[in-house]
Amino acid sequence: MTPERTRLLLNVLSVEEVLALLDLKQDKGSLSPQPATPQTIEPGLFGAGTDGGVVFDGSSTVLGMAPSNGIYTLTRSIFPGSMIVQAGVTVRAAGYRIFASGTLTNEGTVSHAGTNGANATSQGSASGGAAVAAVEVGGGSGGGTSGTGTTGAGGNGSAGTAATNSGGGAGATGGNGGSVPAGSSGGTGAAGGSQTVRAFRALTHHLLLGSSLLTGGSGAGGGGGGAGSGANSGGGGGGGGSGGGVLLLFAHTIVNHSRITAAGGNGGNGANGVAGNAGGGGGGGGGGGGVLYAVYMSCTGLLTAAGGAGGIGGSGIGTGISGISGNPGSPGTLLRYNGTRRTWE
Repeated sequence: MTPERTRLLLNVLSVEEVLALLDLKQDKGSLSPQPATPQTIEPGLFGAGTDGGVVFDGSSTVLGMAPSNGIYTLTRSIFPGSMIVQAGVTVRAAGYRIFASGTLTNEGTVSHAGTNGANATSQGSASGGAAVAAVEVGGGSGGGTSGTGTTGAGGNGSAGTAATNSGGGAGATGGNGGSVPAGSSGGTGAAGGSQTVRAFRALTHHLLLGSSLLTGGSGAGGGGGGAGSGANSGGGGGGGGSGGGVLLLFAHTIVNHSRITAAGGNGGNGANGVAGNAGGGGGGGGGGGGVLYAVYMSCTGLLTAAGGAGGIGGSGIGTGISGISGNPGSPGTLLRYNGTRRTWE
């Protein structure tokens, strides 16, 4: 403020009022942008605990769901007050949601992971991993079938299934089948499924993009079949793994001593050349990782949405060349919101 302006103000204001104006101007000059207010969390988002305390022990029927070989497959969303998964037991979310108002203790596996591609056992093709279910939350896309081993040029693998509205990773390309030098070529490993990627990061238990579900990873391509010669066939390729689905988990406290996963399915292994001079089959590609969406007040242990591993190529026989291993799938998305710290981790 100039001396002239100060004198003018003193003609109409007291000294104390002028000083107050000067302090206000100084304060305004020192203001800096304030950080965004963190999102708060409503306790009701963890559910009401209406299913009570549940223990998945691998033998008992729980909430009307009987296990098969230690595996429980959800047939509805569940709302336990507390939840225990014992060692050696798997709970497959199967497109449903899990809300635990108290503590979720996991010694086994909680999963909406992709399905592994089948291993080839001879010259025949192997199936890709089946798509994982989408019901109340999204699933993952299926893997491609492999190429067959033949007495000539090996068959080509099939591409993985595309994923739309995808928040997960991309399925990988399968490996090529082995050739026979100065003879036939091995089949080509197929590409993973394409993606329409949609970013998502909001605190909600409705994982929707408009009216469509947010989906997981795309499926991987199948491996190429091995080449053969004469009457001798090359090995079939391994099937591509499917993409991981969307696993939605709201739990006040997560104590995880084992595996909570929305990983992509692994690619299947290619078969060895059958006899004579024959190439091995290519390994299937790994499926893209899915989306693991976890909201909690406290969480210990590892959560994963990794891409699936590529399958191993089969060995050639005689002068046949071994198949190429499949490529690993791309990792998916891990969304973790800590309600105590009120931040994404």
